Amino acid sequence: MNALSAKQTGPTRTEADRRVEKLEAEFARTREELARKDKALAVLGKAHALLEMLSSSADFENKHEK
Repeated sequence: MNALSAKQTGPTRTEADRRVEKLEAEFARTREELARKDKALAVLGKAHALLEMLSSSADFENKHEK
């Protein structure tokens, strides 16, 4: 059989199919990055609240020691 006349089996991927695949992969990476940043932001918020609490506690103790 001539290699030029052999037909491909299965669906062929168009440029649009490749573009969709690329965008879906990029979207998945972006979602993962957003999830990591949301977690980091939550941790920073908790750390900020803890530092505020410690600062207020230290201020209270300093005022009553004098």
